Amino acid sequence: MKKTVIYLIIIFSWLSAYSQSDLDKSLDNVKSIELPIIDSIGHILNSQSIVIDSTSWNNLELDTLEKFNEQFNYSIRGYWKIQNSKILLIKRASTEENIHWVVLFYENTLSDWLMTAYDNSEGFLSINSHINWDRVIIHSWNEFADSKRIIKEYHIEYTEKNSIKFIERKTVSEDLIEK
Repeated sequence: MKKTVIYLIIIFSWLSAYSQSDLDKSLDNVKSIELPIIDSIGHILNSQSIVIDSTSWNNLELDTLEKFNEQFNYSIRGYWKIQNSKILLIKRASTEENIHWVVLFYENTLSDWLMTAYDNSEGFLSINSHINWDRVIIHSWNEFADSKRIIKEYHIEYTEKNSIKFIERKTVSEDLIEK
């Protein structure tokens, strides 16, 4: 009888681990973040980042952001949940270029993403963001684009197709140099 109970415990624990999605496995050691946050290169969240290897990158369908490149370090910086969706902050770091993304997962399937922070060694383009539960405001500066700052506001919304998407609600262009 004891052997049967032990076998059943082992089988059920194996089944629950096996049925856990790749996304849930990746988030096992990541703390949910407190919002709102300012997302910029160098900004440190109060959560532990988890390294993403090439297998996890592909299993999470993150190759829609970019193809995994061994020269970069990828990590999950944090996440939060809205209903049956998870929103992750993903980081790509190197000595020359750094990128952050906010990625929407609906029922453990990647459904949309935005670049929320960017910086490179040349410094001609800079992006940072203000992120709230259901809204992302992205500020971008490009030295080659007439010295303008572009501000775009996106809302996180559910669609008719049982998915979740970023919907652009507002765009503002500001001159940084007075003429």
